[in-house]
Amino acid sequence: MLKIKSKQLYRVKITIEKFILEMILPNRCVRCQRGGGIFCDRCKKYISIINPGYVMNDMYGFEKLLVAGLKEGWFERLVRDFKYRGRRDYGEFLADKLGEVIFGEVKRMKLDDRSSEVKRMKFDDRMSDKSGDEPVEVLRMKDVEIQEIRKIVLVPLPTIRKHIRERGFDHTLRLCFELENFLSKKLEGLGVKVEYEDLLVRKNKTVQVGKEKKERMKQAEKAYEIREGIEIENKTLYILVDDVTTTGASLAAAKKILQADRVWAAVLMKER
Repeated sequence: MLKIKSKQLYRVKITIEKFILEMILPNRCVRCQRGGGIFCDRCKKYISIINPGYVMNDMYGFEKLLVAGLKEGWFERLVRDFKYRGRRDYGEFLADKLGEVIFGEVKRMKLDDRSSEVKRMKFDDRMSDKSGDEPVEVLRMKDVEIQEIRKIVLVPLPTIRKHIRERGFDHTLRLCFELENFLSKKLEGLGVKVEYEDLLVRKNKTVQVGKEKKERMKQAEKAYEIREGIEIENKTLYILVDDVTTTGASLAAAKKILQADRVWAAVLMKER
């Protein structure tokens, strides 16, 4: 786990890094060259329309797999440059795009939960002054368990140390850092606390790129372990975060190691 002091130091490091990047790199839209950041407001809307994020249910053994966008066009280029070409400045935009998908799903589920609670209360009031057997519909409604989300922990999939040295930074940890900033502001009004924690460590140096599905699964099962002294919290939603998923082997292996009651997965792109 990243201790409080370590997280504060990391935050200071990123703040200084962003300041230096803003001084060195031109603050222009990478698509149209207008001023206003990595993407101007017009290009942000354009990318959101032509390449929206999406949610997949019951995927790779997860309740939900949240994907920021399709593997194509400008979005694919941004992800590749962020990961392989050291474009740290792309991290905030990519995190915001993935964060919008996560925020939308959490908000939808909380509204659904509140709706179910209201319906259950109405059924309870309706049946409180009646005797005899209750209808099946009422019994089902009273048995509904409201799994309200009050805390989200973002967990980055560990990157091989060799790759961190080559790229100059840990891209999944950076993604979680930016996601925490984005989601904390968006979900504050819904009463949801958000933080990122470096809960998993990498056990080996195996690379999965170019490997067959069976080999990926075998490698992934031996790739991770949980940090010593970590206690998994009940009634907390854990979201495993990675850049790209192909077979889901790494995410599934990490979920097995984490052993939390409720785990989602979130990625920037999914290989077709």
